[in-house]
Amino acid sequence: MKIYRIIEGVKTELHDIEVDSNTELNQKISGQDLIRARFTSDGFMYDLRIGDYVEFKDAKYTILEEPQIKKSQNAFSYDIQFKSDQYLYNNVQLLNPGTEETEFYLFGDAIDMVSLVLNNMNRVYGQEGGTYFADFVEQTEGRNMRFNNINCLSALDQIVP
Repeated sequence: MKIYRIIEGVKTELHDIEVDSNTELNQKISGQDLIRARFTSDGFMYDLRIGDYVEFKDAKYTILEEPQIKKSQNAFSYDIQFKSDQYLYNNVQLLNPGTEETEFYLFGDAIDMVSLVLNNMNRVYGQEGGTYFADFVEQTEGRNMRFNNINCLSALDQIVP
């Protein structure tokens, strides 16, 4: 399993860790989507931090929380979760553009609603993680929606009819 980090804008391979039965993919419909890796290194400590990632089946899984590393004698034990992009949407508070309010109404079509979510994602992750955009959003009728202190993932769930 190759672990990468973006260094000065360049995708850089940090480590290539052997995958065994202690590394597992956990996926549930509309829920969990992560790779949990448990492994040990003898005599040295891997430099792993938030933002490092792996790629699996055209998807990117990122370390979003401090890696769990334990030292015992001359070995280091790791328990790391690499999470899919859906967790990024879960970590971003939806704010009304310009006002920074967390409770607001917005009248608009699907393009307006998706743009609201993408603007919030770019507000938090736009420079480091690249720019979020939508390839295609189907044209819909406008409607009035109330957003009340939710994250971007919840907003997407609310937007979908």
